[in-house]
Amino acid sequence: MGVAERKVREKQRRLNDILDAAEEVFFAADGITASMDDVAKRAEVSKGTLYIYFQNKESLYLGIGARANVIVQEMFASAAATEKTGINQTLAITEAYYEFSKRYPNYYKIKSLSDGATDKAFQALSDDPLGKQCQDSATACGRVLREAIALGVSDGSIRSDIDPDVTTVLLWAKSNGVISLIQIKGCFLKEKMNINVESIWNEFQKTIRISLELPKNQS
Repeated sequence: MGVAERKVREKQRRLNDILDAAEEVFFAADGITASMDDVAKRAEVSKGTLYIYFQNKESLYLGIGARANVIVQEMFASAAATEKTGINQTLAITEAYYEFSKRYPNYYKIKSLSDGATDKAFQALSDDPLGKQCQDSATACGRVLREAIALGVSDGSIRSDIDPDVTTVLLWAKSNGVISLIQIKGCFLKEKMNINVESIWNEFQKTIRISLELPKNQS
């Protein structure tokens, strides 16, 4: 192994070590109250060293968000592979996203923060490789869903007037909305309104099918 390659590997190892520390800090504090000082202390590096690798806390969010997106993409691909028709693949993918939010709640929270970054914030991080990595990995997740929707339009299980690109964005936004409702208001809904949160998600899945499928009398 050459000197240059060794330096690249050492830099990547240090970056991953810092991200590991950031996950511990952010997950414990829900990513809001934690500071760069907290991350530097947990990673056992100086604050100056931390800033060599990450511009600010938002940059750390993007790094963790990119890690989360890798998991999401794998879950989406696995879910899609279990179904043949486009509509069933689409529903399996949205179900996988809900499962991700339950299995990896901390990743989901940080991913939501990175996904919620404004265009201006992303532009400010345009020189940050992690910004591009996060965007690219998020796009890869969306591509799996888009392909399922496009398949549905092609195989007739989804209406032909559906735009796969627009629908991908809408399903992402609506899924996040319902998942956030379940996470934030789940206890209230159960205790005060006697509503099982799983029934909310199941009904949401039904609305997706109804909105995308060709009506039976038109098939």
